[in-house]
Amino acid sequence: MGTGKIFIRERRKVSERDKKPRFVIVAISDIDLKVKVMHVRKQEIEEIASQLGAEIIYLKPVKDDEDDDDHGHEGCGCDGHRRDGHRRNGHN
Repeated sequence: MGTGKIFIRERRKVSERDKKPRFVIVAISDIDLKVKVMHVRKQEIEEIASQLGAEIIYLKPVKDDEDDDDHGHEGCGCDGHRRDGHRRNGHN
């Protein structure tokens, strides 16, 4: 495929029958891409990768994940956190 790679993994707290996005973007390599959401649907990430000529890398879930929604950007100002560092759902 292309030169870039998008690394994603399935969220643990969402099943196939739920009407919620099942994947979280973990990392992006060699692509100039800004992600505005924390969770994506498989069809969405496949279309993005197709348009960019990128390869999708599906990571195996890790059982040690304490919080499936933590994406390593605590307090970064992205849509998943408030500016004061707390999550939008009220949990720390």
